[in-house]
Parts: sequence; structure tokens; C-alpha cells
Amino acid sequence: MSSHSWLVVLLGGCLWFGASSAYAQKPRAVVMDFEGNGGAKARAQVVRALRDQAELEPRSEAKKVLSAENAKVSSVSGRAAIAEDLGLDYVIWGRVRGRGSAARAEIRIAGPKGKQITERKAGPPGQSKGNERIRKAARAALAKAMEVAPAKRQAKRVEPIVVEDIELSLIHI
Repeated sequence: MSSHSWLVVLLGGCLWFGASSAYAQKPRAVVMDFEGNGGAKARAQVVRALRDQAELEPRSEAKKVLSAENAKVSSVSGRAAIAEDLGLDYVIWGRVRGRGSAARAEIRIAGPKGKQITERKAGPPGQSKGNERIRKAARAALAKAMEVAPAKRQAKRVEPIVVEDIELSLIHI
């Protein structure tokens, strides 16, 4: 096969892969800590529910952003800083109110500007049916967020690659 043919095959493969991955792209999000008694359990259920539906970033990176900005996840500016610095589509946070069987997890999702898009309540955390309700509420909240404010990732331009005096520019999404 000539080098020209290999170039055509390479370009075709890159275009196909780029197009197919663009359609299958999951939104990028972070699930922050949940406040209140049972918050860790509620957060764990939200992560479990969304791990197949979104690219979940480590909350440790988001916490570093909040620390550097001297902000809190409860503020619009704090959530906006997290989304901007980490290139996220959504920031998810919440709290648990009440105790025992009366406890309810409040799941909130904000867009890249930090403004809250949706909220769902479910629970109680730590109980089998309550955990199932929390997972269902988390999936519903993400679906609503994606409906109201679809993920809009900007393609980042990277260095061009020169192949036999032909310049190709790859786009990283």
C-alpha cells in the first residue's frame, strides 16, 4: 500500500472515530459531598447511579478549586469555578435533611455557570428502598439537567501534526 493510501485510511479512521465518539459522549460532572446525617451514604448512591451515565471527575480536584478560590459549593461562584476549571458540564451537590426513616436526600445539579438547574428529593439513605429511590432521583435529575441545559463542550485545538508535508489539525474534545 502506498503512503498516500495509508494517509487516506488514517484520516478516514480519525474522522470515523471522532464522529462516533461525539455522538456517544457522556456529560462530565462531579458529585460533591452531601451535608447532613447520612450525607456520605446519599452521595455514594448518587455516584453509583450516575457512573454509567456521566464521566464523573474526582471530587478531590473540585475541592482544590474551591480551596484556591476560597469558595463553597453552596455558592453560584464556587460551582462556576469548579465547572470552569475542570471543564465540567454539571456540578452535583446536596444534603440530607431529617433523621432515620424521615430523612430525605436533596440532589441538586448546576450547569457550567454555577446556577442550579434542578433538584430532586428522595430517601431515606442507608435503607434498601431509600437507596433505590435516591439512585432513581439522581438519574431523573441528570436527565432533566441535560434536557434543560444540554452539555456543551468546546473542542480544544491542539498542535498540528505534519505528515509528508500535509498539515493535519487534530481536535481534542
